[in-house]
Amino acid sequence: NSARFSVIIAGLGAIAATCTGLLAGLTSNYRGDYVGVLTTHRWLGIATCVLILTTAILSEFANRKNSSPLRLCYRIAILISVILVGATGFFGGMLFYGIEHY
Repeated sequence: NSARFSVIIAGLGAIAATCTGLLAGLTSNYRGDYVGVLTTHRWLGIATCVLILTTAILSEFANRKNSSPLRLCYRIAILISVILVGATGFFGGMLFYGIEHY
């Protein structure tokens, strides 16, 4: 139950982060190499939001139907979501700290 709750909260947070990030991106004035980094960060953020919301839906279906294939899909979606959150954060760090920050 706590995992389901956490995924639902993550979905709500992803919606908020995506909306505020898109608004911030509209008012940004990045130039040069940063334009590509911003575009990559934007699309990774949108993909992460969609996948986390899909994961929340899978979580509910897997719990209600008690289905092993749905549970496996849910676990795979969580794993991919974690990877996407890390990648999105990396590109966000590049925007904030500079391209050579690592």
